[in-house]
Amino acid sequence: ALEYSEFDDEEYVVDIYTSYAQMLCQNNQIKQANQLIEKGLQSYPKNESLYEQLAFNFIAINQYEQAIDYFKKRIDLNPYDHYSWFNLGKFHEITGNKLEAESAYEYATLSSIDAKNAHFNLGALYEEKAAYQLAVDHFLSSFKDQDDLYPYVCAARCYIKAEDPIKARYYLDQAKEMENLISEYLFLKGKSYMLEHDYLKASVFFNSVYKIDKDDFENIFCLFQCLAFNLEYLKLEHIYNNLKRVSPNLILQHWVELAGIFYRELYTDLLEDIFQIVDKTKNYQEELDIVHGAINFIENPSKQNKERLLSQLIHNFEDGIDTLKWFDAELLADEDIHQLIIIYQNQNNE
Repeated sequence: ALEYSEFDDEEYVVDIYTSYAQMLCQNNQIKQANQLIEKGLQSYPKNESLYEQLAFNFIAINQYEQAIDYFKKRIDLNPYDHYSWFNLGKFHEITGNKLEAESAYEYATLSSIDAKNAHFNLGALYEEKAAYQLAVDHFLSSFKDQDDLYPYVCAARCYIKAEDPIKARYYLDQAKEMENLISEYLFLKGKSYMLEHDYLKASVFFNSVYKIDKDDFENIFCLFQCLAFNLEYLKLEHIYNNLKRVSPNLILQHWVELAGIFYRELYTDLLEDIFQIVDKTKNYQEELDIVHGAINFIENPSKQNKERLLSQLIHNFEDGIDTLKWFDAELLADEDIHQLIIIYQNQNNE
């Protein structure tokens, strides 16, 4: 088929190349698979599918470091090969070297205006670093065609994290066609109203997501916050009881967050219920002790209760600090607890 492929269209021929390469990879013939795809690139030097297959050749047999060396050699031959720069960045990212990945993606975007995937991945890296405006700039530079609306959703997500609900909704409006396609759209819309303390409007969107995905805890937690603010206790209790029935592991994974909201909203029956669930497992005793210690100190900030809480934190610092913020974030500003945090951070930096 490849011998007479010059008489066929590009999509058909590329499909033959990639299918044959995948077969070679399955037989651990990585060198032959690469040579085959390189031959295809001689005829179709800008075909993205062939470059994707080159990357897959290495991924299929976990040869990540070899892939980095391979794409570096391709770049040496052609420094303006944005596909190779992109794949180099991807393998740096896979191996955990995000600074090198960022640099490679940057070179990809400088090499060609067509490096859309590199812009998208740069956006994700900058979002992870909380450099939200840079992330938005790259997401908006990653559009491939008029049907490619997801970068707008990514931009909206960044503005949600930057606590700018107006700009978030502006970009969501640009991607209106995705409203019924992905639950993330609805979730971000809800978050935008939640940032404005419009909990009634926000709960409508969170409830829509819950109907689609009953295991999305981040959405469930936001929905609980809205229902609590709107004094819809019975609805909150109904969803919680449904979680107990169909997703008991989800409750155990996030019991501290749930206990925190039940405590803050004075839902004592639900709080006691979740304590009983956790206690029965016998797997979270240290965390449970810290929760009880935090509650005791919040309700009775005596010297004895503080000393007991500090002792519990010393023995399980990271989990303990994460636990405190769900019950009363102001506890982290307590002089003794804050000093403990500084000591721990200094030890980690040494």
